[in-house]
Order: sequence, then structure tokens, then C-alpha cells
Amino acid sequence: MDLIISQLRASIQGYIKKLLTTITKFLVLIIVGVALLASGAIFVLIGTVNYLSLIYPSWLAWDIVGVIALLIGIILLLVMIVLFRGKNLF
Repeated sequence: MDLIISQLRASIQGYIKKLLTTITKFLVLIIVGVALLASGAIFVLIGTVNYLSLIYPSWLAWDIVGVIALLIGIILLLVMIVLFRGKNLF
């Protein structure tokens, strides 16, 4: 009986270790991807502000870009809420 329990414990520990390793690698990839995406988005938004500053006053260019970024964020959030509604994520 002790042999079965020890084998079961070893297999469960191996499974949990493999699962945690996989989750850790996945989270690192997500964090790196989000950091690269955010830095790229910041450069694009600042470039857009610089371009709009040629046409509009600087404060208005910042407001326009900020409102558009806010609307895009709200739309993405609502889409994610609709897609994941009713699914137990945690």
C-alpha cells in the first residue's frame, strides 16, 4: 500500500511540476509580448500626436489621440467581456 501511495505522490508531483513550468513559460511570453506591444503602441501614439500637432494645437492633438486610445480600449474590453462571458476562468 505504501508503494502505491509513494508512486501516486511522485506522479502527482511530476505532473504539478510540469504544469507549473508550462504556466511559467507561458506567463513570461505573455509579459514580454505585452511589454513589446505597449512600447510599440506608445511610439505610434506619440508619432500620431506629433503629426496632428502640425494641423491642430498641441493640446488638442493630445486630446484627440487620448480619446481615440480610450475608445479603442473600451471596445476591446467589451469584446473580451462578451467572448469570455459564462466561462469559468478561475
